[in-house]
Amino acid sequence: MCFSPLEVFNSLVMLLIGAKGTTEIQLEDTLCLKDFNQPAKYKELINLIKWIIKSNHEIMVYGTVIYVDHRLQLEPEYLEKVKSIFEIKPKPIDFSKIDEAIYLINKDAYEMTDGVIEGVISHKDLQDENNQVKLVISNAVFFRGYWLFKFSDIHKERFYYGGGLKSAQIDMMSHLGYHRYYYDEELAAQTVSIAYASSDIRMVVIMPELITTEAITLVDHLNADKLLQLFWRLQNQPKSLTELTIPRFALEAHKVSLQRSVKQMGAKSIYDPKSAQLSGICANDRIHLTKLVHKAFILVDERGSHQYTGKVC
Repeated sequence: MCFSPLEVFNSLVMLLIGAKGTTEIQLEDTLCLKDFNQPAKYKELINLIKWIIKSNHEIMVYGTVIYVDHRLQLEPEYLEKVKSIFEIKPKPIDFSKIDEAIYLINKDAYEMTDGVIEGVISHKDLQDENNQVKLVISNAVFFRGYWLFKFSDIHKERFYYGGGLKSAQIDMMSHLGYHRYYYDEELAAQTVSIAYASSDIRMVVIMPELITTEAITLVDHLNADKLLQLFWRLQNQPKSLTELTIPRFALEAHKVSLQRSVKQMGAKSIYDPKSAQLSGICANDRIHLTKLVHKAFILVDERGSHQYTGKVC
C-alpha cells in the first residue's frame, strides 16, 4: 500500500480548523493537537505545515481539494485560514449530478498530478439515499524526487520473498557512496538513509538480516516510538562508505478510503450527519464529511523516486 500520511494529516487539519464541540475534541485527539486553536499552538503548527510544503514543493506534487455543495455559504474566516495555510480554496460542486461531479473531481486529480493519477472517486463514493453529500476531500499525490547520488550499476539479480521460499529475477541497482548506516539489534535489521537532491527528505530502507523474516513480522515491531528511536539513531550516525543494492520498484496508485481508519483513531463524529459539528466551515447548513479519498504513487529507479510515464488505473 502506498499513501501519504502528511496529506491525510493536512486534510484532517482542514476539518479541524472549522470544527466545534465534540468534533473538535475528537480531531484534536486523533491528530495529537490538544488545544489546537490556542494562538501559540495554532501558529506553531501552521508555520510547520507551511515549511514542510514550501521546502518539498519541488519533489512532491499534491492534489488535495475540498469539494462542497454549491448551495453552501462558507465562513469567510475559514476560507481565509485554508487559503493562508494550504494555498487552496474549496470548490463548489453540484453533488446531485453524480456523473458530472465524478468527472470534475477525477479531472482535477489528473491535471494536478500531471496525468499520473486518475480515478480517485467513483459512483459508489457519492451514493447517498438521503442526498446528503455536502463535503468531500480528495487527495492525489506523487513523489518525484531524484537521488543526490544516482545509482549506476543496473543488473538482474534473484530476489527472495515469501520467507525465502519464493524468488524471481528482477532489476536491481547498486551504488557505492557515503550514507548513514545503522544496524538495529532489536529488529535484527539493517537501516540506511538515502538522500534526495534539493530536499531535506530521506528515504529510509529497513532490511531484515534474515531472508526468512517476513516483512509483516518487521512491521509488527515498528510502532511510533520505535520508528522515532530508529530515525534518531540513524540520523546521528556518521556517514560511511556504503555499498547499496536495492530493487527497482513501484508502489501502485491504489485508492484508499480512509473512513474506517479515521473512525478507529477516534474521529467518529465528522462522518455522522447528526453529530458532526463543522459550523466553523459552513454558516447556513449542517454538514458532515461524506468521503476522504486518497490515492498516491511512487516509482523508485536509478534516478530516484519520481513520476510514472504511463497511466495508473
